[in-house]
Amino acid sequence: MDSIQEVILSMDQVQQKEFVSFIQRNKYRKGRKDLQLFNLLKEEKERKPKELVKLLQTSNMNAYHTIRKRLFNHLADFFILKSTSSEANPTSYINGIIGVVNYLFDRGLTDQGWKYLKLAENLATQYHYSDILNSIYLLQIEKCHLQKEIHLNDVIINYQKNHELLKQDEKLKIAMSVVRDRFDQLKQTGVDIDFQNLIVSTLNRLEIDKNVLQTPRVVLLLVKIVRTGIIAKKDFYDFEPYLIKEYNRLYKNSDEDVNYMVKAEFLYLIAHTCYRNKKFSQSLNYLMELGSVIDQCSVSFQNQFKAKTIQLVAANKVFLGELLEAIDDLSKLYKIKSKLSNQENLNTIVNLGIYKFLNKDYKASLALLNDFTHSDNWYKKVMGVEWVLKRNLMEVLLFIELGFDDLVESRIRSIERNYADLKMHPIYKKAFNYLVLLKDYLNNNQDNPSKLHEEMLKRLEFVPYEQEDIQAMAFYAWIKSKAIRQNFYPTLLGLIK
Repeated sequence: MDSIQEVILSMDQVQQKEFVSFIQRNKYRKGRKDLQLFNLLKEEKERKPKELVKLLQTSNMNAYHTIRKRLFNHLADFFILKSTSSEANPTSYINGIIGVVNYLFDRGLTDQGWKYLKLAENLATQYHYSDILNSIYLLQIEKCHLQKEIHLNDVIINYQKNHELLKQDEKLKIAMSVVRDRFDQLKQTGVDIDFQNLIVSTLNRLEIDKNVLQTPRVVLLLVKIVRTGIIAKKDFYDFEPYLIKEYNRLYKNSDEDVNYMVKAEFLYLIAHTCYRNKKFSQSLNYLMELGSVIDQCSVSFQNQFKAKTIQLVAANKVFLGELLEAIDDLSKLYKIKSKLSNQENLNTIVNLGIYKFLNKDYKASLALLNDFTHSDNWYKKVMGVEWVLKRNLMEVLLFIELGFDDLVESRIRSIERNYADLKMHPIYKKAFNYLVLLKDYLNNNQDNPSKLHEEMLKRLEFVPYEQEDIQAMAFYAWIKSKAIRQNFYPTLLGLIK
């Protein structure tokens, strides 16, 4: 796919509309080619350069490349502007302040320059940005002679202390890559992984002070690395006690000098892990605590958590028997889908479609699926292969309930063809066994529930309840509901409880 087109397609609808306004910010030019090219590329249709030249009605290929370059420069300026907004992230905001500081010093506005320089220092200290602090202290040393109240020795001491932290942070980045690499290696062997031992041994190897494990920000980064492997293996059962232990260790004392953004991320990870481990009330309790913590954070940070928190609350409600409330929660979120990111929007559509399915509102579920207008390849890039595979399996079940026999058969063949390379992968083995079971149900056992039950026991692999993946249980519940002649939702609740 065209490299600029990939960038454009990664933007959600709101960002695309904002970019159109941005590109016309100075003066509207009728028929401007860069905007025409943007509109062509956002259609997701792959076109060769010669076709684009023709559609743009440009004179030659050189003119086309000039338009591409102009469009790319506009995109770069747009993303830079977005990233330096105070609503984007603290790093870019602080760097923006430093830019203002340099401007003020260049204009001889010393007092104002120092005022904003101290503001940048306070923010960088609050967020533990040792790399930015390094630049700030060097600038303070350079400009110290312009402010009598500032003592050079004090600034130098601050610089030296921070420089040691910066070196530790640089080592930590290396350590995190080592942990990630070692974790990936251990996953392939299938052995049980001692998370804490893996982390500590890596720190020792790189001669990093283990006191860094008293820093919530560092521990959170390490936890996220471990979690990537947990999600792949669905091994939330062993991850939960480690995660809660680390959280309690870090936050057992008072909330003095707490980075609320880090604490909020910890709480969300715990709430999500409890949900995946079928501890729904416990998950909701952590989400309530998250709500009070996140109130202490910036509005932009709160917005990052709004959609996924609503989705997680709704997911817990489904398994607590509160399906209609869950549908209502996600329906409200769906109404503001234009304000959501691509990932948030797609998860909202899929989850709401599933909840409508559980409520036997199949036509409403189908209407939601019709919101998917991109190709599977596009969704794989945005959401990942597993997400797309699960969505396709959900479509098969929905088509069965709606009696769309032809669509069922074609969809199953499509899954088998497009995901053939995953068939021997241990993670996806259950999915393909499930497909075989579905085909057997459709061809032989729709009117023979006892035979269907026998096939289920033969083809599906089961693990202890505590370790079974909740999403896999939902798919299993549907086929079981056919075997016991019961509705899907009560069957699912019976399995979970």
